[in-house]
Amino acid sequence: MGWRMGVGEDYWHAFHSWVRSLDRQEYASFVLAYPEPEGWSGFFDTIDVDS
Repeated sequence: MGWRMGVGEDYWHAFHSWVRSLDRQEYASFVLAYPEPEGWSGFFDTIDVDS
């Protein structure tokens, strides 16, 4: 629930907006530098960076 209420939700929206502002190369560099943690497989797939 932490990501869906209060400060967690605010953080998610800010992070999502920031990630979506990256161009493809910047996004690829971010994903390479900060891979999904164990148990978060598919997390980056939920962010539609092409929209």
